[in-house]
Amino acid sequence: MVVTSFWHADGTPMSAQQFMEALFGKLPYFFTDEDELRALWSSPDTRKKLLEGLEEKGFGKDQLAEMQKIIDAEKSDLFDLLAHVAYALEPLI
Repeated sequence: MVVTSFWHADGTPMSAQQFMEALFGKLPYFFTDEDELRALWSSPDTRKKLLEGLEEKGFGKDQLAEMQKIIDAEKSDLFDLLAHVAYALEPLI
């Protein structure tokens, strides 16, 4: 069984709920609206930079994948997760 753990930027553990709340609060620093998110996501270079920035802030690939499970969107793209968290858009499956 694989368990994903969530950590604050200072290295202390956090719950999945705290992770989601932190993600909600930090996303505006990465893009200002849905159009900007789509533009960033549409280019491999800017998508990579966005994902690297998220990882630097504690929102890495494993943590985002766990969030996909929590919102029942495991088959959805990470774009859908970010759009759901930032703009309450329903994830595409």
